[in-house]
Amino acid sequence: MSVHIDDKTESIISEKVAKGQFRNASETIAEAIRQMDERDRRREELRNALAIAQAQVERGEVVELSPQLADDISAEARRRFAAGKTPKPDVTP
Repeated sequence: MSVHIDDKTESIISEKVAKGQFRNASETIAEAIRQMDERDRRREELRNALAIAQAQVERGEVVELSPQLADDISAEARRRFAAGKTPKPDVTP
């Protein structure tokens, strides 16, 4: 496959290779594609989660977030963390 890239992109790739972040341009581009694919996958997961949430709202399956509920959620998260449980990636920054 042959791909044409603009001068700015070529400069960015060359800089990353020169800094030792990647061995060559192909590795740099492969990593960019991998990250783009991961972003697209996460975006699709988010869309699916939002669709589920919207359906729950439409069915009236909601809970009002109160200061007490927020405190309870935080306390439960701290307990889980202390127990060595890892949070799901979709709830972490």
